Amino acid sequence: MKLSRTFTVGAILVLAQLSAFAGEVAILRNGFSIHFDRKEQSEKSTRLFTATGYMDIANDQITSFEEDEKPIVPEAPPATAPAAPLASPASINKPW
Repeated sequence: MKLSRTFTVGAILVLAQLSAFAGEVAILRNGFSIHFDRKEQSEKSTRLFTATGYMDIANDQITSFEEDEKPIVPEAPPATAPAAPLASPASINKPW
């Protein structure tokens, strides 16, 4: 019983890590590529669903689809510089 629970937890962790590699790339005729999570194809166009929404691309503009093997790395927040002090402690206690 304990072994199967350990195996189940391990399998869930492995599958969770694989989701970081999930997705495909659409290679376009103009040389660009678009990473997407899933697609819906119709007769004239393909709808590519990305992390921010979706886009429709004409089928004749897509040359191929490939598996995306690069991990998705979230963007780091921009670094901010510390604010300069408005007054030094010596100038606050100084009489006029």
